[in-house]
Amino acid sequence: MQLIMTASLIYTSTAFIGLHSIKIPTRINNLSIKMTYDPLNGYKETLNIIPSFQTSVIINNWMNYLSTIRNIDNPKYIFQSIYDMKIFLSINREKKNTILLAWCPGVSQYNSNVGYVISGKVINNELHIYRIAQSPYYNNLLEIDSNNLVKDITQLVINSPTIHNVNYTKLHEYDSRYLLSWSFFTQSNGS
Repeated sequence: MQLIMTASLIYTSTAFIGLHSIKIPTRINNLSIKMTYDPLNGYKETLNIIPSFQTSVIINNWMNYLSTIRNIDNPKYIFQSIYDMKIFLSINREKKNTILLAWCPGVSQYNSNVGYVISGKVINNELHIYRIAQSPYYNNLLEIDSNNLVKDITQLVINSPTIHNVNYTKLHEYDSRYLLSWSFFTQSNGS
């Protein structure tokens, strides 16, 4: 018999205040548990600003998932980026200029699962992107063009009255995988 604990989470947003119950199993028999984040937010946009608590829940879930599938070949960079995101969160959790984003590329197809978590800081009206963590179990993530993420971040900046530019230098110093494709994309689009 499996015991179920119920945890309550109070989530506040400018658009929604509510109380949600999340069932947390005390013993996990199924190793392919994949968390959808609808109980936490119900993402309606492709790019969502999320609080540090919610980001921690997502990152911890991804780490737990990876720890249960050690025998399956996963690229090292996926685990490393998730682990480094956890460290970034720990260091910058209470800093007021930290911004955390959940990118849900499938939201237009009614799939509100998070594909990437992005962390950054707003410094002198400029959004500095520091880390990107990739979901270890998002369906067809390799088929998604990450240039769409650049477009969505750029649109976020355009719509912001206080942020005037995006800077990817810290991200590219940390993880150069995005540098070539994004540099070509931004040059070809005049950004």
